[in-house]
Amino acid sequence: MPENTTPDLTKRLARAMGLSESLGPEFIRRAFLDAGESFDAPSVQQFERVLPFLEARLTVFVGASDAKSRLTRLREELAAIASKDVARAVTKDANLDAN
Repeated sequence: MPENTTPDLTKRLARAMGLSESLGPEFIRRAFLDAGESFDAPSVQQFERVLPFLEARLTVFVGASDAKSRLTRLREELAAIASKDVARAVTKDANLDAN
């Protein structure tokens, strides 16, 4: 299963924030609820919109300085995923043009 499917993406981003696989997904889901975002199949764009809510939860959970470093790692991971998705889309389009 590709790692950008909902459960795998959520676990990957939880790891990027230093959260366990058991706590992380629920922690993220609650931030989505706080933000009024659907958690059915969250996208990178939704995660980016939810960042302030994740930051608020992380700050309470681990303190402001630790939350800041964890969010930096999360932003880096989101950027890496987004660039892979763009590269994959460009490759797919090139393959379609070649046919």
